[in-house]
Amino acid sequence: MDNVLYAEFLTWRDRPSLDRSSAFLGRIYREDIVPCLSFTRSELSQSVQSAVENNSLTIEPVAMSALPVVKANAIECGGPK
Repeated sequence: MDNVLYAEFLTWRDRPSLDRSSAFLGRIYREDIVPCLSFTRSELSQSVQSAVENNSLTIEPVAMSALPVVKANAIECGGPK
């Protein structure tokens, strides 16, 4: 167990808040949240993060039938003749 992280958690647990300046939440954002939301388009990363923090993000499944399925044999793909 990471004793430093646990100590940060205990300190945060005594006075929980969503303030990122706390050592515990700062670490959570740095190590877990930011890497997961690191997109090429930084404005998308910021929008998604804000929506999560504001509890206004909706995620919908993509139907598998919406994706085209293409099948080809090896000869059609230029494989062995």
